[in-house]
Amino acid sequence: MFAVIIARSQICVLLSMFVIVSCASQQHYNKSEQNALFKVAMQGKDTSVRKAAVKRIIDQKLLFEIVIHSKDEYVCRSAVERITDQNLLFEIAKQSSDYYVRKNTFKKLSDQKLLSEIAKHDKDKYDRESAVEKVTDQKILSEIAIQDKEDVVRWTAVERITDQKLLSGIAVQDKSFYVRMTAVKRITDQKLLSEIAVQDKNSDVRKAAVKRITDQKLLFEIAQKDKNEDVCLVAVGNLKKPEDLIKIAQTHDKHQFRLEAARSLYKLGRDDNGLYFSNNLAELMLILLDPRVIERHGILKLDVKTKVKKTRYGNYGRSVTLTTEDYKIKIKTSKGKTILKRTLVAIPPQEKESFKSFNSSNYSSFLTSKTRMATIPYDEIKNELLNK
Repeated sequence: MFAVIIARSQICVLLSMFVIVSCASQQHYNKSEQNALFKVAMQGKDTSVRKAAVKRIIDQKLLFEIVIHSKDEYVCRSAVERITDQNLLFEIAKQSSDYYVRKNTFKKLSDQKLLSEIAKHDKDKYDRESAVEKVTDQKILSEIAIQDKEDVVRWTAVERITDQKLLSGIAVQDKSFYVRMTAVKRITDQKLLSEIAVQDKNSDVRKAAVKRITDQKLLFEIAQKDKNEDVCLVAVGNLKKPEDLIKIAQTHDKHQFRLEAARSLYKLGRDDNGLYFSNNLAELMLILLDPRVIERHGILKLDVKTKVKKTRYGNYGRSVTLTTEDYKIKIKTSKGKTILKRTLVAIPPQEKESFKSFNSSNYSSFLTSKTRMATIPYDEIKNELLNK
């Protein structure tokens, strides 16, 4: 009896596969074949068989029934991929309890009226967010950006709004700093950006405004007066007047700001996209900005070329990398004459290197890649410049 039951189950599977293959060989499906495939998709005991059946179904209503009623999440997701009917996709977005099914549904929804309906009225904030990402109607987006109760939905709408007047209002009035910051990133009005950069209570919003400001006088004031260091540093990074950067590099009471000013001054008029101007190079730039060096040589120009080498240690999956950086440095006068040059080489990779770092939160050690840069003889360079 047991053997008979096994044989019958095997026959059922074979019959199911036969239905799938036979249907696949036909260009047009009839109703009975579609129903047979639907039955396999819903009742087949093997997921792969059920998914194979779904791939042969073209009847949109049957696919919809599978999405709504199948208990197999993978079968549901396969069915969604085959649905093109916008109204059925809309119903799935409203009825399905599977987040990923709904997520895939939004990828296929294109009907603006249906998307707007979900964006404005769906109870799930993340579904509203997904719908908003595809809404193009500026009026609808404006309503959502102002009226939705959830920050994530409002800022998603703000990211798609083009109306400068509306963005200006949101940037000043929205209760969420993140929504205000998102609006600030899309504003072009320099006067309003200047006001926000000075007046907004949140440092992230002020920083976003400072990044877009072109008023050099205001940037210089913010660099010196803002209470938040990150805002000040962004302001320094946006300065374009050499005299302002030199003043900060020479007189600011915080070394970090002097380094940022030196870094910004180096980048003026250059296109060194391949060079990361690290702190050790910024320290070298500060030597050139020393008042005694300027008095002796005028404003000097620093040229740096880097040579990077990467060496991997360990086995695949547990490997770490040692990066070494060599420098070729030239210091020139304003007329282009080279008065000092150095080739500085980092300590080369050794057969045995230490890559251990300590995690203070759980008192454990771990392996991490590291960078070793060439040592810059600051005192030697400074003395040579002052004695030339």
